[in-house]
Amino acid sequence: MLLGPIALPRLQSRALRARSSIAFGGFVEAAQHLGHPLPVGTLDPVALVAQAAGIARRRLRARRGPRASPNSTARADPRARTARRPTPSTRHRGAEGFPFEHLTGPDGRFEDKATCQSRTSRATIRPRRDCLPPTPNGPLRRNDGDDPRISLLRDGAPSEILSRLVETDALGLEARASNARDQGAWLLDVRRLHLRAAARVAFEARRRPIEEPLDTWLDRCVESAVRELLSEQYEEELALTSVVESDDVEFYRRIAHAMEIEVELARLVCARANALPVDQRRIFDALILQRRSVEELTRLGWGPPAKLLELLEQAVIVITHSIERRPERRRET
Repeated sequence: MLLGPIALPRLQSRALRARSSIAFGGFVEAAQHLGHPLPVGTLDPVALVAQAAGIARRRLRARRGPRASPNSTARADPRARTARRPTPSTRHRGAEGFPFEHLTGPDGRFEDKATCQSRTSRATIRPRRDCLPPTPNGPLRRNDGDDPRISLLRDGAPSEILSRLVETDALGLEARASNARDQGAWLLDVRRLHLRAAARVAFEARRRPIEEPLDTWLDRCVESAVRELLSEQYEEELALTSVVESDDVEFYRRIAHAMEIEVELARLVCARANALPVDQRRIFDALILQRRSVEELTRLGWGPPAKLLELLEQAVIVITHSIERRPERRRET
């Protein structure tokens, strides 16, 4: 019998759905066998995929039955081949959005969702809560409790949330920004870092993961703001744009005054110092910019004087070399 152009894709789609469902059933069984519910977070994906592939191959062989000998001339009964083929349900793609509403059982037949969940209770498919879309009134939080600070992030557009954060600073973003700058010894403007962190918090307010505590999430937003400003600083210096046109021109003027260099070189010094190892960067910031003494740092437990001076020498050599090799700023056309 010849298959028409419409019947052939339909049969191919049916066979593909059956094969995919069997493979997914092997994935579920492998995850349950290895003692991890779905979605698997800490399980080695290589071991899981390898075991799932073996289970899927065994199921396919069980469905197909024993292979005929190459020398055999007997034709297989088409009715038997059709009987072994499971027919996917019309509800193959459920309303919950999962690609497989029906999974295969150990015998290769399709099971309804209730039967499959009772058989693999630990491997039941559930939607990830951190992937849910934001709610109109702000995100629902499981760990917020009665924290009054969360009310600042619930209502209004990101611009309105940003205004509340800057006016009140009830979340302590200014102190967090200053702490992040001091811990990393970053040569960044603390004022601008505070504003960038507030903007990041306002923009991500309705996308905050459910299980993450508020303070942890705020610290992560400040870290993102630090990375953004470092990237912008590096790109500005790479493009050789004028420091006067930068948003951090006042900060660079303070750096130039502290180091007694030209303002146009201050951004290069900051960008190169921010790329140094953290121990060299801390010593450079403390001794050169903050004008602290070696004896003071030694009393605070930073290390012996010889070690501190060695780290400072390494940092100064790298920064001086970058200044000497800096090309002239491009002329405006």
